[in-house]
Amino acid sequence: MTFTSVHLRVFLAFCVLPGLSLFPSLDAAGAEGQPQSNTEIELNVGPPQALHSYSFRGTFSSIDVIGAKVSQEFRAYEVGASFNLPWLRNSAAGWKSSTRLLTSAGVLHSANDTGATVSFTPQVVFDIGSQHRIFSLDMGAGVAVLSAHQFGTQDFGGHFQFTLTGGLSIPLNKHFELGYRYLHYSDAGLIGPDTTGADLHMIELIYLP
Repeated sequence: MTFTSVHLRVFLAFCVLPGLSLFPSLDAAGAEGQPQSNTEIELNVGPPQALHSYSFRGTFSSIDVIGAKVSQEFRAYEVGASFNLPWLRNSAAGWKSSTRLLTSAGVLHSANDTGATVSFTPQVVFDIGSQHRIFSLDMGAGVAVLSAHQFGTQDFGGHFQFTLTGGLSIPLNKHFELGYRYLHYSDAGLIGPDTTGADLHMIELIYLP
């Protein structure tokens, strides 16, 4: 799958620009006589690798979103673990942004072919809600390794893939959340112009220890 301007716009919109908003202007922070902001930067308490949650997800559709039209339907099932990264921003307006590392392992199936998948995806996460969190949004870009890259007539191009992901989750109770996750696999055109990736739409169950 070639890396087009669409891929670049999606990456900027979902990953780079929200990530930059985590860090306030140093000039503004250092200026004297300026009113204090309603937000503050702080480090997460505890080691950066502190576990945040476990998750299980499975596809309900693989409708195309980015790149070339595909002729095959994919099914994917994954288990994951999310780890807190150091940066955290709290807002008096009732939202919080933070960074995490989403690690996942699972299987990808299409046209009687099945392959194992492993992925590592840094994320920016936005928690919305003042006293009680109403919902969370996340977005990220990372890398994945597939044990197989040929599924029927569709060739991913190689075992190494890039990933784009975005998710929405709502809390069910203190320990469980239900969510939607979009996951895109692509070789970003590194292998050649004739490869095709996949777009997966997944239902996700999240457990917070």
